[in-house]
Amino acid sequence: MKPLARPGVILGAAIALCLLSVPLAAWQPTTNSADDDDDSGPPTVRVWVSPRLRGDVDFSIRIYATGTHQPVDLAAVLRSSMDCDWRAGDTGEDYVKGTCRHLLHANRGAVEDRLALAPLAKALWKAGITEVTFALSSKGDPVESQGLNWVKGGSGRKATRSQVWHFQATADSMPPPPFQVRVGSQWNPGRLGAPLLFVLCGPALLALWIRRQMVRKNAMPGAGVVWLNWILLGSWLYWISAVRIEDLGGFAAGLNLDSSLATVLIGSLFFALPPLLATAVCLLALLPQAQPGVECPSGQIPRMLRRTLAAEATFVVPLGLFLVGTTMMDDDWRTGMLGMAAAYGAYRLLAWCGWRWNSQRMLSLDGGDLRERAVAIAQAAGVELKSVCVLENRFPMEANAFAMGGGRISFTRGLLENMSRREVDSVIAHEVGHLRGKHIGMRTGLFVAYLVVIGPAVASFMTKAGLPAWAMALPIAPMLYVLAAGQLSQSNELNADARAVQLTNDPEGTIAALARLARLTRSPVDWGGMQGSILSHPSMQRRVLAVARRFGVPEPRALDLLRDPDLLASGLAEPAASARYALPQHIERADPVFTSTVKLSHAYWTPWVFGGTLIAFLLVAASIAAQPFNGAFGPLWSVLIFFPSLPLVGWLTMKMDDWWDCLFIGRIQRKIEAHSPGVAGTFVALIPGDRVLPLESQFAWDLGWLSLDADRLTYRGERAQFSVPRSDLTSIEIRKGPLGWCRTYAVVLRSSHATFSLRLAGRGRTRRLARRIEKQLNWWWRAEAPALAVVETEPLPAPDLPNVQPAIPSRLRIAWVFGVRTVLLFLATIVLLSVSPLMNRSPMFAFVPFTAPLVYLVVMCPTVVRPQ
Repeated sequence: MKPLARPGVILGAAIALCLLSVPLAAWQPTTNSADDDDDSGPPTVRVWVSPRLRGDVDFSIRIYATGTHQPVDLAAVLRSSMDCDWRAGDTGEDYVKGTCRHLLHANRGAVEDRLALAPLAKALWKAGITEVTFALSSKGDPVESQGLNWVKGGSGRKATRSQVWHFQATADSMPPPPFQVRVGSQWNPGRLGAPLLFVLCGPALLALWIRRQMVRKNAMPGAGVVWLNWILLGSWLYWISAVRIEDLGGFAAGLNLDSSLATVLIGSLFFALPPLLATAVCLLALLPQAQPGVECPSGQIPRMLRRTLAAEATFVVPLGLFLVGTTMMDDDWRTGMLGMAAAYGAYRLLAWCGWRWNSQRMLSLDGGDLRERAVAIAQAAGVELKSVCVLENRFPMEANAFAMGGGRISFTRGLLENMSRREVDSVIAHEVGHLRGKHIGMRTGLFVAYLVVIGPAVASFMTKAGLPAWAMALPIAPMLYVLAAGQLSQSNELNADARAVQLTNDPEGTIAALARLARLTRSPVDWGGMQGSILSHPSMQRRVLAVARRFGVPEPRALDLLRDPDLLASGLAEPAASARYALPQHIERADPVFTSTVKLSHAYWTPWVFGGTLIAFLLVAASIAAQPFNGAFGPLWSVLIFFPSLPLVGWLTMKMDDWWDCLFIGRIQRKIEAHSPGVAGTFVALIPGDRVLPLESQFAWDLGWLSLDADRLTYRGERAQFSVPRSDLTSIEIRKGPLGWCRTYAVVLRSSHATFSLRLAGRGRTRRLARRIEKQLNWWWRAEAPALAVVETEPLPAPDLPNVQPAIPSRLRIAWVFGVRTVLLFLATIVLLSVSPLMNRSPMFAFVPFTAPLVYLVVMCPTVVRPQ
């Protein structure tokens, strides 16, 4: 019953800071130099040269010519004078851009060689150029010469990353002397080899040794899992702290690949694969089902491998992309930006995949005794509980509970079906205790502190202390973190147990719940030796005795309950089975389609679709506005076209968002139809109550078919099935949803048994559609000719709908979410336009990064100004 943390916050913040630090020089269009405003002088050429480390050293070369009376083939001059593989880029009549591949050769990620630009200067003189000015942006020193020498200069951000050297040569002077270029840092394969060998072999050997000891001592199957998480966490922390970023960059550059994107991908895979392989080996060795003599359900080990590897890859793969991307920022800033943007995208994609693979069928409780009891306990603790969910078991007899950020708690179905009310109340209070004690934030804070402060501080101390290389390679800091995190987690569990007793005033119920959990999960009652120090949860015996001593329960009684939790129900008049919480009837269905997991998965990707659609429409508007830019009064016409089109862009984006929701509902409808063949009627969405509000991002609590016959209205859905006689209806009216530019409308029906709203699912949320179904229902209610499908059915029970109370976030929370999305939208447009040639085509595209957040905020402002 450990609280769940949300990783990836520090990664997103780091990516945002790095993207905001991109040089503004990258936004300059490829036109002639700003200094070349006088073409009446002698023919001159300006040459910009900057190195890029890609295995060997490539040089990005830009040449601008002015004052030439006859055209000069600058690309031909470059190809004939420079001994390299020339890759032309953007080329015009008086300028050329490109890359000179493999001009200098690298040695294990570092280059210290002479760059000779004299052949290029002589070739330009021969082509009729009288004056050549070189600007070299590189670290290094000029080779001493008797004539003129390079002059150090330059300013701005680019000059801080690498020194800028200038040389001006004329046809009657000396060509530029060679320049000693120093790029990159030489990496030692041994510095990568030692951590790689330790991560690949150390955890695997330790896991195999522990498994052998477990088999020899006939340990319980769950004992191996005690070590699993901490072995993996320790090896992972050791790997990211032992691998130096310069070694990783040197390895990536030493691949000598033509594609810089391939370099980033392969370098990040090299960073991510070793801990993932160690995870797979440890899982196969220490999973209880992998031990001899223990039965394993079919497919359980592959599922466990997939879930665990996905959870670890969610952090280690984006971190590899981020680290390799940052190492390439100086040499190829576009690739570096793409690498960091890909890190965030990979994190979101892998987090979603891991969540879908790891999440059971999740159903949110909208009412009932269990939810009411959980809300009451949370209110007593001063905690706002926003959702209570039931998770289907991933394997038989799974029993667990989770506290999650945002005031959410979840229980597995196996726990609820095998625990009495008193025991479940103690579990609820335990999870609420985690929320009240802010234990999730403590664990996340310790992890961030280790990555940002503790780990680097220990490494710096060891370096300054002059310790030998073998000592610095030892996983000292990760071991200290494992011990500290284990102690903090155990302290939080004991604190949550105490809070549970304080909230329920039932210490024996808490003891029985711990005992029942140990029996259901087949966990050892007591941990011994090192296990007790590193385990995230204290042993059940320690927790039981701590509760007994603090709240006055005799220890013999507590130990008896630990051995047999059924003693708690002895002497009660009612049987133990009847003392359990009843689950809603719709949970009994084995394969529902419209579940909370499906709705939340759709909501996860909806902001991405919305943002991508908005950027696409803005790019189209900028492209149209750029057409008259170069004509008479062109800039004025372009601005008058672009900015008045912004309302149209916002409206089209909202319509595309509605279309995306309709596609989702249509897909769900087809799946429901496949599960319920032969059902006829009109497909509608149902919301209990008289308020039209979104539930888990959808204006639908249930989906099903509405049919009408002469005497009654019948609804058949996944979560509710009922009939309403015509005589029981009291009113039919149209209600509108929360404030917005495109509001949702539904028809509210009131009867003597329930009040609920209906709308045509999969067709939209407009007033016109609501009027259509209202007109048809009124015809039927008034005994006129019905327009809906008439299906003769057997009468169903009267509606028994829950009192749905949606979790409405505060205005501050809404503003925070939309603020984060606005910043991400701004960064996304910067990355897109920086790495693409669109910015070079027209200045109108420079408005896109600033108008995208503006249009987004205008579209979303009704939600922020007036929450639901």
